[in-house]
Amino acid sequence: MTLPATVLAGVSLRGGRLLAPDLEGLEFTACTLDGVSFADNVSLRGGLFEVCHFRDTRFDAADLSGSLFVECTFEGGTTFSAAVLRGVRFRSCTFDPEVLATMPVREAKFLDCLVGGARAASPEEPPGRRARPRHCPHPRPATNRRRPI
Repeated sequence: MTLPATVLAGVSLRGGRLLAPDLEGLEFTACTLDGVSFADNVSLRGGLFEVCHFRDTRFDAADLSGSLFVECTFEGGTTFSAAVLRGVRFRSCTFDPEVLATMPVREAKFLDCLVGGARAASPEEPPGRRARPRHCPHPRPATNRRRPI
C-alpha cells in the first residue's frame, strides 16, 4: 500500500502497529504518536514531521532516509534501533537522552535541537557553534567588502 503525499494533521494515534510497508512522503503535522510502532522495514523515506509528539514510538528498522523532523518532541520509550537515518534532518527538536542513545546519530543532522535540556550538534558541528543550513545557496556576506555609496 502506498500513500503518496498523504497529510495527517492533528491526529492522535495511541497504541498499535502501522503495517503498511510503504509510507513514503507521508506528512505528519501537529500529531501525537503514543505507543505506536512502525512495521519492520517500513519505508517512511522523504517524510515530513512537523510539531509532532512521540512517546513510546518505535521507529526500529524503519527507513527514514531524507525525512525532516521540525519542532518535534521525542520522549521516553521512543526508539530508532536499526533505523536508516541517512540524510534525516532534525530541526528544533527535543529529545530525552535515552531516545538519542538508540539512534545511529552519525547518519542524521541536528540543528538547534535539545537533549535533556542541552543543545545537540551534528557530528561535524563544533559544540557551541551554530551550523549554517547546508541547503542555503547564499554565501555569507564578506565583512571586508565596501558598499557602494
